[in-house]
Order: sequence, then structure tokens, then C-alpha cells
Amino acid sequence: MNQKSLKLLNVSQTANTLGMSNTKFWRVRKANGFPKPMKIHGGIGWPMYKIEEWIEGEFNKAQD
Repeated sequence: MNQKSLKLLNVSQTANTLGMSNTKFWRVRKANGFPKPMKIHGGIGWPMYKIEEWIEGEFNKAQD
């Protein structure tokens, strides 16, 4: 069974994981259908598994 990483990343951590600046991340998120963040305790974040799924989807699109 494939375990999903429930680690929640903030904006800076997510942008860093994707290898881009925070500004570019917000542009990519708006243009490319990046998953919506989870809202927890007044902040937002993305579960690592959602980021990994998005990366895999983008990689597969690039291979077509």
C-alpha cells in the first residue's frame, strides 16, 4: 500500500519543493490548476502527497 505523506507545507516550503520563488509559485498555482490549499488554524498549507501527485501529473503531461 502506498502511504500518503500528511506533512503540511506552507507557501515557502511548497515553492522550495517545486524549485521556484513564492511569486512564481502563486502564478503557477493560478494558471496550472495546482491543488487548493488546506486551511488550518488561520493558515494555509498543502499536504506533501498532493504536491507529489501534482508533480507526477505535470511530468506525465510533459512526456506526452
